[in-house]
Amino acid sequence: MPIITQNQVFLHDETPRPLGRMTLAGALFGSAGTGARSLRVFGRFALVLLVEGQGNYRDARGLKSPVRAGDAILVFPELGHSYGPNPRGTWNEIHVVFDGPIFELWRREGLLDVSRPLHIPLSFSASFAALHALVSEARPPTIEAHLGQLHRFLAILGAILDFGPPSQHHLKGLERAKTVLGANLEKSDVLREAARASGQSYESFRKNFARETGLSPSRFRDLKRLEAAQTLLLRAEMTNAAIARALGFRDEAHFSRRFKELSKQTPRDFRRAASEKLRPGGFEPPTEAL
Repeated sequence: MPIITQNQVFLHDETPRPLGRMTLAGALFGSAGTGARSLRVFGRFALVLLVEGQGNYRDARGLKSPVRAGDAILVFPELGHSYGPNPRGTWNEIHVVFDGPIFELWRREGLLDVSRPLHIPLSFSASFAALHALVSEARPPTIEAHLGQLHRFLAILGAILDFGPPSQHHLKGLERAKTVLGANLEKSDVLREAARASGQSYESFRKNFARETGLSPSRFRDLKRLEAAQTLLLRAEMTNAAIARALGFRDEAHFSRRFKELSKQTPRDFRRAASEKLRPGGFEPPTEAL
């Protein structure tokens, strides 16, 4: 069956503006993306918020990455790219096309960084609501009203891309990656998701993470799982088998083996030793800090 795509246009304005402008904004429901066979060069900036579905992104620099609902794709005028849902799938998106001197200035200052086309907004729902409200407004009737609309778009764009000064870009990406690695500990493999959160290719992420932290991403995640296991052993009335399931280990034996490799003692020995050190109102924290 053919894919039926519904296109809702909120805004279409090609009027020249001295600072910059949003030229097009809309939503696509049941979108098949740009097509995966070839890369396209769009000629303008565009922001795509993926509202529902999942798929893939790739570009002429060699970046290939999965994307899913809650992600933001930043399109650069000259960068060949393609994105779209998984085979035989569709997704829903909201998008804004924009250009002008203010955005070129942001690019020169490193705020729009072609090496980071993928972003994970800290608050997707708030970003989506603010952007949807902005583009749903009537076309500004005066220059002053247009400047106010442009200022609001810049604020929303900055919040979605979560940027600070250029020198902080890498550190912000690193902190987002740490958050991903420390969450959903029951999942077996989140390293590529963490790389995507950092805005880097997988190989660049692994090298930069190790250089900045002194740990590989997998080692960092292992230690996060150890921290969680130690807390559960101390605080929760859970068996080792239940803890193993909660933290994504194959079985109790796998959990016990990895726990001993990381902490130099078995879960049973850790629980027994910790019980002897318990103080009223608290417990001693894990000894291996990150």
